[in-house]
Formats: sequence, C-alpha cells, structure tokens
Amino acid sequence: MQPRHPRAWTPLLLCAALGLIACDPLKLNPDPPPPVEEEPPPLELQVTVATEGPAFCREGTWMLSVSVAGGTPERVELSTNGQPPMKLDSPYRYSVDCATADEGSYSFVARARAEGRTFESASASVVVDRTAPRIASWRPKTFYPTVDTPVEVVFSEPLLPESLQASPTLLRDGNGFSVPHQTVLTEEGRVLRLVPSAPLQPPVTLYLELVQRSMTDRAGNPLKVEPSEVYYQSQFSYWPFARGEEAPMSEKSIEGVSFALETFPQTRPAVAFVEREIGGPVESGELVVTRLVGGTWERLPPPRAMDARANRPELPRLEVNWKGDMVLAWLETDRASDMERIHVSRYDGTSWTLLGEPLDTQSRITQYKMVLDTNGYPVLVYLERELDLRVVRWSGSAWQFLGDPLSGNPGIVSRAESAAIAVDVMSVVVAWSETPPGKDSPHVFVMEFREGSWKSVGTPFRGLPGGRAGKVAVAMRSAADSPVVAWIESSSNLEDETLFISSWKVTSTTLGWTPPEQLQGMTQYHHSLGVPWLVIGAGQEPWVAWQRRDSASTSVIYRKHRSTGWEPEQFVAGTMLYGFQLDEKSFPWVAVGYPHEEAILRPQ
Repeated sequence: MQPRHPRAWTPLLLCAALGLIACDPLKLNPDPPPPVEEEPPPLELQVTVATEGPAFCREGTWMLSVSVAGGTPERVELSTNGQPPMKLDSPYRYSVDCATADEGSYSFVARARAEGRTFESASASVVVDRTAPRIASWRPKTFYPTVDTPVEVVFSEPLLPESLQASPTLLRDGNGFSVPHQTVLTEEGRVLRLVPSAPLQPPVTLYLELVQRSMTDRAGNPLKVEPSEVYYQSQFSYWPFARGEEAPMSEKSIEGVSFALETFPQTRPAVAFVEREIGGPVESGELVVTRLVGGTWERLPPPRAMDARANRPELPRLEVNWKGDMVLAWLETDRASDMERIHVSRYDGTSWTLLGEPLDTQSRITQYKMVLDTNGYPVLVYLERELDLRVVRWSGSAWQFLGDPLSGNPGIVSRAESAAIAVDVMSVVVAWSETPPGKDSPHVFVMEFREGSWKSVGTPFRGLPGGRAGKVAVAMRSAADSPVVAWIESSSNLEDETLFISSWKVTSTTLGWTPPEQLQGMTQYHHSLGVPWLVIGAGQEPWVAWQRRDSASTSVIYRKHRSTGWEPEQFVAGTMLYGFQLDEKSFPWVAVGYPHEEAILRPQ
C-alpha cells in the first residue's frame, strides 16, 4: 500500500493542535440545528353589522344582523346609545319594533370577544319617528328685514325631499299678484326657502301660503293637518329702510324709547328706555341704556343704584354730543308731594353720576326736552307749574336757571305746549306753541337767551289763517347762527293737520321769519301727524322726519332740503317714529317700531 502524501495529514494535525471547534467546517455532514417552533398568527375577527329596513322607521320591524368572520367568537355583544351591552346568541340578530319602541335615534355597535381580545364593528343607526312634522315658524322672524333676507317656512323636523311637489307654495304681493319664485329645501331638510325670480323692490309686502299639505318627514309621517287655514299662511314686509342687527333691544316690554347717535370714537346708535316684564305691573320698570356694538346690543351699567329704584322712571331722554359726552334724564314722581321731578345723570364711560339735586317741576304732568351745549353740559326746558316754561343749565357743579320763566301770554292762564330747545356757541333758543294775547288759537313762539337775557325772535307766527300750531321742533344752523322751526298745525276743526317749516333770515334788507313752507299738505279724514324731528345736515341744510297715521296705516317719512329746494318725500317704513338722526356724513338713522318691534333702521 502506498503511503499517504505528507500534505494529506496536514489538516488532521492542525485540528489536533487547534481543537475540535476548528475542525467543524471540515465535517463532511454537519449536524442539523434543532427545529424552531413557530407561534400561530393572532386571531383576527371581522365583525360587521347588516340592517334590514329604512334608516327612518315609523312602523314594522327593523332588523339588525351581526356576522363574525375569521374565527369563532367566545361572546358577541350589542351596545346601544352607551347603555350596558346585551349578549347576542347565534345567529346574532336583533330587532326593533318601530311601532312600540321609544322615539329617538339609536346607534348600535357589535363586539365579538375571543382569546381575551375584543373586536368591534362599525356602527349602524336607525331613527324611530312616529311624530308628524309641523310648521315650527316662519322667517324672517325679525321686523324690517333687508331685501336679501329670504322668506322661509321652518318645519319641526327634516322633510323627505321626494315628498315635495313642484310648487308647494304660493307667494303674492300686496296687490294679490303672484310673485314668481323657486322653492329650495335647505338646512338638512328643515327649511323650505322661497327664492323670488327677480330682486325685491321695497316697499313690498309678501303673502306666503303653504298650498301643499301632503309632504312627509323622512320616516313617512305626513304633515300635521290643522283645521285653521291661517296656520298655513304668513306675511312679511320689506321697507326702504332695514335694521342692521338681528337681536332685539330687549326681550321684555319697553316704552319711552329715546334715541341718540354716538359719532365718537365711532358711529353707533344708543337708546334709553323703561323696561319691565311682559305682562308685569305698569307701576314697575327700570331704566336701561344700551348701544349697538358690532351688531349686538351692549348694555351700559344701570343708571340708578339699587337703593334708588323705589319710584318708576318715566320719559327718558338720552343725548350724546360729538365728543362722546352721554347724558340721561328721566322723570320720577315724588311720593310725598305727588309732583314730578327731573333726574339727570352723566356717563363717564364706566359709571353714572347724578348731576345735582332733581329738578322740581312743581307739576303733576311734566313736558321737557334736553340738549347738550358745546361743553357737553345738559340744558333743559320744562313746563313749570303746568303753565310756563323754565330753562336750566348745568354749570359743571350746579343747576342754574336761565332768566325768568317763559310765557307767550304773561299774567293770563295760557299754557305753553310742546316746547323744543336748541343751543349753539353763543345762545340757547326755545320754541313752543301758545295762544298770543288777543288771539284765539296757538301760534309758534321763539325766544333766544343771549348775553344774560331772553329776547323774542320775531313775532309769533303760524302757517294758515285760523290754524292752530301744535307740536314744535327747533334746530340751529350753526354757521348762520339762526334757528329753524318745524311744526304741526291743525285746521280750525282740529281734524286735519299740516306740517310747516320756517327759518329765521337776516339779510342787509330783511330781518324775520321766511314764509312758512308746507312739507306735508293738509291731511284729511282724521289723519294725524306725529311730532316732527328736525336736524341740520351737511351744508347746514335742514332735514325733517315725521309720522303720518290714518285709520288704515302708519308711515314714517322724511324730506331733506338742498340748495335748489326741498326733495320729495322719502318713505322709511310703515310703523311708529321714535327718533331721527344724521351721522357726520349726513347718513340717516331712524328709531321706529310698534311695541315689541322697536329697532334702529338705515337705508338699504
């Protein structure tokens, strides 16, 4: 036998030297590794819910079926609206009897449990509804809406769109003519909106009738049928002026609205009124001052302290000047004397401060007006002893009478009526109506306090022979330093009224009142005109607003003067007038409203 080649022994000798580990790779058949036991994949169950029946149910059975895939559950549960879960047995079904179940929305979630884990389905829902829908309200809810505010019928719950006919509504104007429009179901089916085919041109009153009464809600409940046809009808008026805010001045009953316009630091209306609970006793009531800020009425602190509210306030007067000075006056009846007193308070931006002692008018029925002078101090004219006029001014520390009482017929029982007051830098002017000596009917009197005494501004005047001057307004043209007077004058039979205006004019050749101009011709058939509101706009031109009322309607209108003469009447709205103001751009703001409809309007 041939000896091995010496090189063949080399690996064996090396293995002996290095140990067995070094020799493992040299094994021709190495030992296999021990087997690794794989863990089974985790159990994954898919839980689904299938429903039989509509999502809105009013009768019959609504069925829910639960299926579980991917394994066998140890337990299947069903949860409803957060209630404790209920166990379901195979074949995992649950039913709702829509005729007897409590009405409402039900949300179901199924859960399967296995190997200590919980698997949850997506939710399934059903609404049980057996209540018939009804008309909940009509829109617009607010009075004096803008022309782009839609007319709408609001239902108590969403309607089924497929249940509506092509023309479910009838829309007519004040003359009875049909107004072409489309109807749109909005707000998830709760609101039926009417969209006129052409823009509205105020003033216009729209009469809406829901002619279809067979619509249903999404569960199939038919509209609740009412016996009265009025239930399906409503009307809405759109005026040339509209309100700029949605919220009312107050949710309670208010009266004695006084309107002022702040122009500093921004233009915004402010109002004062007496507020009481709706249906509450008339002897109750509290003063409220509020102003419109960003479309919302923001109340100022109460003008009276808690311990000073024993007497009911009456006839509030609010004034704000261009500097932002705000002053409020009101009447209270003194219980001891049964006479009325005028209280005056100033607002400093934080709180109210009474100015001096209340002014004792020595009258049981007081008429008064207030303005602010150039210092922001109040100046008042009021009826003293129910006969003559008194003018008083706040000096900054006390009340000061301006001269003696004013009378158009001194020494004779002749009552001054409807006093008005205006101020400028140098003077105070008062205008009122009273019967002059030797005359048989009231005229307009105007007097001016300048340099410490009262002087008559011309002679008493009126607009018509035999006319009776009544309600008076006065304003000052500051640039010309001359008064302008507007007044209502009734005919001799007291049934018809006319609105006049006249200006004091001083030229190189004339000195006196201009011939009275008719702004409102004589009314007929017991029409009446309210107190005129006279303001001076840009260019020192007068504007006059008034209320005209007849047996059928009430209208608020105004006219403005240009260098070329008086412009035609401008209609505001069909309601009552509380105040008329111009801002620094001669933009009109008007306070109007029947009770519970009070608002501040602007042109639209």
